[in-house]
Amino acid sequence: MSAPRWGVVLLLGFFVATGDWRLLAGAPVAGYAFAWFAHAYVERNRPATFAHALGSFRGDFYMLYCWPTGLA
Repeated sequence: MSAPRWGVVLLLGFFVATGDWRLLAGAPVAGYAFAWFAHAYVERNRPATFAHALGSFRGDFYMLYCWPTGLA
């Protein structure tokens, strides 16, 4: 199992074990924070999340589909 799938499995496992909704609410915030940091300091570019919000949103759901199905 790849690292992204393990992350999803662990996040859902912690949520089920604790019943704490903040884990699910905080997941997108944490994910975007790391992505924006990488864009700014590693790749030295600006993310297109706000300029192309619909495309970004669609890509997020496609990635969410790909991880558990093994397409990623």
